[in-house]
Amino acid sequence: MRLPTVGEPGSRPLIMAHPFDDLYGSDRMFLQAVAALAGSGWSPMVALPGNGPLAAAVRDLGVPVTAVDVPVLRRAALTPTGLPVLAGRSAVAAVRLAALIRDCGRPPVYVNTLTAPTWLTAARLAGVPGIAHVHEAEQHLARPVRRALAWPLLQARTVIANSGVTAALLTSDVPRLARRTVVVPNGVPALSVSPARPVLEGPVRLLVIGRLSPRKAPHVAIRVLGELRSGGLDATLTLVGDVFSGYEWYADELRRLVAELGLTDVVTFSGFQSDVAPFVAACDVVLLPSEGESFGNVAVEALSAERPVVASDVQGLAEVLRHDRTGFLVPVGDVAAMAGQVRVLVDDWARARSVAAAGRLDAAARFSPERFRARLDEVVSGTRMVPAMRDSDTSVTAETTDRDVSADAADTADTADPRRAAA
Repeated sequence: MRLPTVGEPGSRPLIMAHPFDDLYGSDRMFLQAVAALAGSGWSPMVALPGNGPLAAAVRDLGVPVTAVDVPVLRRAALTPTGLPVLAGRSAVAAVRLAALIRDCGRPPVYVNTLTAPTWLTAARLAGVPGIAHVHEAEQHLARPVRRALAWPLLQARTVIANSGVTAALLTSDVPRLARRTVVVPNGVPALSVSPARPVLEGPVRLLVIGRLSPRKAPHVAIRVLGELRSGGLDATLTLVGDVFSGYEWYADELRRLVAELGLTDVVTFSGFQSDVAPFVAACDVVLLPSEGESFGNVAVEALSAERPVVASDVQGLAEVLRHDRTGFLVPVGDVAAMAGQVRVLVDDWARARSVAAAGRLDAAARFSPERFRARLDEVVSGTRMVPAMRDSDTSVTAETTDRDVSADAADTADTADPRRAAA
């Protein structure tokens, strides 16, 4: 099999692999990466495990998709019995994938997320560069587990981290990754919706977008709604997202919680939606109660739509949002604090809208698809060299990646908004 040609004559072939076929955070960023590289003169062939919504979206870009099933590295496999089974399946799959890479003319291999390291092994076997794009910052996991998840990244020529938080965690857990890790903040397309309504009439409409999972913590948003209504605020909540297969029990728990709090008439479960813009357009405030995020795509989308965002003060969310300037951060899991912040916004809606407007300008400057495209092409092309550092320099590297992101933000914020004092 030969790699199909996409784009202009003379474009560069590339295999792009992703282990899932949904359209959530890392899946959407993979789609953005495909669009960015295809638009930069690469000719990608995309390898996905199935024919779900992500495959359809990739084909809509005019990029070919092939079904390739590979073992996925999950935490459940990191056990004395699970590891040998996973290692055996991965070894067989790596040989098969290496043959595929050779059949395609030995292009570089770009692998999205750290859960499909078999592709990196296959790239090594085929003698081609492997590029790993990491979106995970699993700070809540035990360090040995994090090291086991990150260790296969040593097979990659370059590791792209989606945030300073992600880079710092990776290089702390596996110091040898420092010399090959570079930060490329996500590029998130702006949502084309009208700004928040100028006057709040009727219920305050709250929105949560994301997987229905304990880590995303929609149960916190449900309790926030309960507290707000108990305090006399007329409010509703819409949940956009669905569960991973096997987590149906959590969706059942959420529905029971809604019933127990007497919120059945004011909570809407909208399920998975490939287009979230209509839901953002219909809301007043976006809540992000996650217990951990390596970046925060939904936060950027909400900012681009000029919606006030109230989020947990964790990891990537704190990297995206600037408290009281572009959004609002509260302690993780603190229902009272999140509800209190919503009340503050409602009581001074003019200021809430002003902060949201500043957030839109900030997001456009720091996280535009155009900026992402240029940086990603630069890294994948190999023109942006990652400074070589000793393993003992990990702390310096982690600080440097954080500083790079902060400097980038400061550079653009000054020129993006002459009213920077309000931002």
